[in-house]
Amino acid sequence: MGIMDFLKKIKTMSQNSYPSYKVFSNKIELDLKLDRKDPYKYQIIINFNEIDELEAFDSKGAINVTTKMGFSYTKLKIKGSNQLAKFMKSKIKRPEVVVFAITNPPPRFLHYLVIKGPKLFYFIPLGKQDGVDAVKAFKKFKT
Repeated sequence: MGIMDFLKKIKTMSQNSYPSYKVFSNKIELDLKLDRKDPYKYQIIINFNEIDELEAFDSKGAINVTTKMGFSYTKLKIKGSNQLAKFMKSKIKRPEVVVFAITNPPPRFLHYLVIKGPKLFYFIPLGKQDGVDAVKAFKKFKT
């Protein structure tokens, strides 16, 4: 195995460790990939009728989003961490807030999905997906 093959394998392994989603005509199913043994354990289903905005960003766009949010981004990260812990302990059915921190600089291959609704806010990195199909499905549902 040459160095390029090795680097490609490392990138693929890294991409597979990030959250992913499945999109349907009326909902999105998120796999947060928090448990390698049971990949469906921490699956979150969000119906499009619960969402006001669904946007996809590349790494640079995601940094701009968090910069514009300022301190509220930090507050959401804290709230999201607390809710995620409760969700993982099965104390709540679904977290209202899930915010993954952005590393600086973020890996170039990452894209981010931002989901906003009256009772939820999700800011999720994606390894292999770019979120474009989710945005299109959401817009089609809303029209």
